Amino acid sequence: MARIPTRANQRPGRPCGPDPHRAARALLGQAEYVTAPSRYTDAQLTELAATIGSDPRLRAAVDQTRGGRITQELAGAPDLLRRYEQATPAARAVLWAVMDARRLGHSLFLPEPLLHDAAPNYLDDHELDQVGGASWFPDALDELTRPVPASVRPAG
Repeated sequence: MARIPTRANQRPGRPCGPDPHRAARALLGQAEYVTAPSRYTDAQLTELAATIGSDPRLRAAVDQTRGGRITQELAGAPDLLRRYEQATPAARAVLWAVMDARRLGHSLFLPEPLLHDAAPNYLDDHELDQVGGASWFPDALDELTRPVPASVRPAG
């Protein structure tokens, strides 16, 4: 079972009018952790058939995933892995710089100059020659911050 930390003690501002994320806020306010199996069995999927049938995101996740890995599908893991594997060398270098900076204790909010200066160290000589130009870093950030498909966005 995966334990997914939540930020139950942080409450974002309430939107005007109906709250489209009411269900998510209620869930996050209930517990410190939400436990989900790493894989749903056929019996669990049968038991959850009514719930799955009533939610288009769950239906799509069940249809698109293999081996009962619904949680990973909903979290966008296949899309994120594909984005990582198909990233340009510059974007992958920025990702590696981020991963190492976080592993070394840097906070969640990393300064762009740190990443700009660190990322080239993750490129070999050929990749470094290919990257060149002043726009490599903004281009890599644009690639890495491209929105995820609507199918993997959480809804409330």
